[in-house]
Amino acid sequence: MDEDDSEKYNQPKKTQVHKYDSGAADLQKVTDYEEEKEIPSQITQSAVTNILDTRKTKLNEPGEGTTIVIKKEDVELLMNEMELTKCTAEKTLRKYQGDVKKALIAMLTE
Repeated sequence: MDEDDSEKYNQPKKTQVHKYDSGAADLQKVTDYEEEKEIPSQITQSAVTNILDTRKTKLNEPGEGTTIVIKKEDVELLMNEMELTKCTAEKTLRKYQGDVKKALIAMLTE
């Protein structure tokens, strides 16, 4: 064997850089960055708890989730006398649990 041949075998092989390896390195950088930004589970749990508590309190408010009887005559009265749209008259009556007197007094004093 020649010296040239022995040098070839004794030298460590260079790692070949493949055409698509740069994408894997970029992906590794992105995943490392995202892992650093990971939100602690305790914060997430408290946020979900707050949202659920808010929904429960909204459902327990009077007038929400309960059936309120609104008379057609009361809606027409508010529409004619207070010049409201049907939708606004119905919302006002629901706000005051269908009591037309309370609705009229509240609208006059506001």
